[in-house]
Amino acid sequence: MTNCLKLTIIFDAPFYKGIFENQIDNKYFVAAINLGTSEPKIRDIYQLILQRWQTISFYASSRESSQVIKNISVKKMQKQARQNKHKILKFHGTKAQQVLQAQHNNLKLQRKQIHKQQQLLIKQQQFELKQLKRQEKHKGH
Repeated sequence: MTNCLKLTIIFDAPFYKGIFENQIDNKYFVAAINLGTSEPKIRDIYQLILQRWQTISFYASSRESSQVIKNISVKKMQKQARQNKHKILKFHGTKAQQVLQAQHNNLKLQRKQIHKQQQLLIKQQQFELKQLKRQEKHKGH
């Protein structure tokens, strides 16, 4: 069993963020923590790890973390480099940032579904209330 934990601190204006990457065997977990607007000191980072480690929620990646490395001939690598030189490549972030973005999108979809269910429930209750009022109106005395 192998365990590899990495902490990367980045400045995502206006906040410093800490990205924890945890790899246990072939499983990859990631978590992000907001460290504040001022540059974190090493003692602050140690305190964060010692005091808040239990409250950090890691998100598991759906894909395997191990990558298969193939032996590619030199000529083939040169050809790929020439082809990639002409393409405009977009930077999609590091592996940790991609996993965090996927987690953010999943949470956003869950919130949308919950909101939609609540709106349907409210509409149903309003409809039932209208029906009751209509029945009361036509009851007669």
